[in-house]
Amino acid sequence: VQIQNPGQDWVTVGYFAYEVPDGSRIDLPRYPQPLQANAVRYIGDRLYVAGYGNVDNLTSARFEIFNVSIPQVPIRISSLPLLHDSKPTGLEIVDDLAVVGLADGTLSLISIFDETLPVVAEEVPLGGSITGMDADGRRVVVSSTNTSQPLTLIDLETEPLSIQPITTVGI
Repeated sequence: VQIQNPGQDWVTVGYFAYEVPDGSRIDLPRYPQPLQANAVRYIGDRLYVAGYGNVDNLTSARFEIFNVSIPQVPIRISSLPLLHDSKPTGLEIVDDLAVVGLADGTLSLISIFDETLPVVAEEVPLGGSITGMDADGRRVVVSSTNTSQPLTLIDLETEPLSIQPITTVGI
């Protein structure tokens, strides 16, 4: 707990501890109706959700960020409607970027540098339907139903983005 007197710096005056048992349920506002959570990432006290449903008479995919430091009282930090009417099929958080895969084969890259105001930074059409994703550092591997390019490697370090088909997989 911190306080600030006018014209002075913030001062820590105490600590608040709140523990809940593992496996506790988090009831998010608007979920499961009118939205359905299709992909979720839980990092620290943040819950990132890629959902789909009807909000304000608009059916669309949405990306939302929640503060779940107190799981019984989740606080929506932001909500961003995505530009496609397609269900999310994957979500990865890479530094200050959320990568959302959509069933229509689009990969939405969302800047979350300012969590209160996420912004779609880029959209990458991959074709087919995105079926899975996995991040390793600043690289994301995407699987899809695109028969000519079922696996794609996206390097988030490069400008413009390096999008390479993966033709051989070694195990």
